[in-house]
Amino acid sequence: MHNGNGGGRDSSHGHNKLIRHGYGDPPAGQLEARLFSSRSEAADIMTALELGYKDQTSSNSSKSFGKNLTRYELASRICEEFPHYSEKDQTFFIISLAKQFGVDNTNVRNAAKSLTQHTDNEMFLKIVEKFKESAVPTYQEIFKDIGKRSGGVKFLVDLRGTVLEMLDIETETDNLVALRFLNNSLRDLLGLWFSGGMMNLERITWQSPCEVLEKISQYEAVHPVRHWTDIKHRVGPYRRCFVFTHSCMPGEPVVVLHTALMEEIGDNVQQILRQNRTSEVEDPDKIRAAVFYSVSSTQKGLRGIDLGMYLIKRAVADMRREFPEIVDFSTLSPIPTFAAWLLTKVRSAETIESLMTEPEVLEWNQLVADQADEQDQDALKYLQMTLPSNWYEDDETRQSLQGFITRMALTYLTQEKRRGFAYDSVENFHLGNGAEIYRLNWLADTSGKGLSQSFGMMVNFRYPPDAELIKNSNNYIFNKCIKVSQQIQQMLATFGLLPAPTSS
Repeated sequence: MHNGNGGGRDSSHGHNKLIRHGYGDPPAGQLEARLFSSRSEAADIMTALELGYKDQTSSNSSKSFGKNLTRYELASRICEEFPHYSEKDQTFFIISLAKQFGVDNTNVRNAAKSLTQHTDNEMFLKIVEKFKESAVPTYQEIFKDIGKRSGGVKFLVDLRGTVLEMLDIETETDNLVALRFLNNSLRDLLGLWFSGGMMNLERITWQSPCEVLEKISQYEAVHPVRHWTDIKHRVGPYRRCFVFTHSCMPGEPVVVLHTALMEEIGDNVQQILRQNRTSEVEDPDKIRAAVFYSVSSTQKGLRGIDLGMYLIKRAVADMRREFPEIVDFSTLSPIPTFAAWLLTKVRSAETIESLMTEPEVLEWNQLVADQADEQDQDALKYLQMTLPSNWYEDDETRQSLQGFITRMALTYLTQEKRRGFAYDSVENFHLGNGAEIYRLNWLADTSGKGLSQSFGMMVNFRYPPDAELIKNSNNYIFNKCIKVSQQIQQMLATFGLLPAPTSS
């Protein structure tokens, strides 16, 4: 939620401010007079919206209202003043918008009734159009008018971000229903404006504007940027940083993709992040793989609008033109919910044998005998104590757990499902794009975040050529088939797991 400074002003000061911004002399009409007697600036704006979008008493109400105030001017007022509202007024504005400017239920019912009363084809189609119009909420027109002004699209993106925050904490049923419908309307509208074909692909370099570099540093969600040397390295030699921008949000990265150009597919993100090659000159003969190690959506208000897939595809096309000799395009991805899933399994287990294979049990029992105190000799309890600790700092513990954690990560990625699709959100994203599970990487991310989220495990999702990519994507989306590499198939066989469903 935005924190504004509007809540501290007295009401008379706020109303004077509104007058100076274009409402003009006090109008004579009773409805317009309410503009100057509301409890807050947010209430004033809601009254103006009611006059402009719902009052049908004037033939000009669809174009202008009040003293020299048009819908466009009101849209500008909303964009300028909403960020300065107090949190209470922002909440009031959004709830009022959702509940008072949604779909008119009576109009929808009447239009639906008319559909059953006409059999003539031409008349029926006209009634269908009226029904469609009746099902469009009033605030959709408000959003379209806001989107026409400079900065309006960015305002709507931020507005939806605030709505999503409200949905997480709202408890009143009526408010929740109205907010969900408002959120869906905003999502659908923004989905049209932010389709893949309308995005601009830009490569970011050290010569890019400082403001853009700073935003990319701030927005990095996967591997935080610590200082300017970090970002210089990530946009320098043997690195590519691509962003999607939108013509209505100039200078604002919408999605950011970081890529490492390597001799082979990388298996350790710390190596990529720490390797400083800013003083080197790129040698195309040393570039055979492009590894996507971070993709971040920067706008909370665009959640649920898939732009990452289009950014990856266009970045791949760009790098293929620049480096025709590249053989492999792959990610080096986290498994963000794996640790929580495994800890739940371990804590609910009744015996160590129900978790581990026989060789894993033997190795773990030996470690327990060597390291645990006499009172902690229970293998299962010792595992439950060890996993949440800094086990990775001890060589023997790392060695004892490697087989178990790797096998469980493989189980999680290939067997754990949600409605038939991969349970892990990162995996589901890449499989839906047509990638294959190429390789599991042990202790590939030993940062605090990497260890707490996935016990340091990372996975490569390899992106094959276009024809195979489309085939893999269709097989996953329509048949729920997970494409895996030969190496992963061999691991599945070794661990006695069910083979990942594939299709020829």
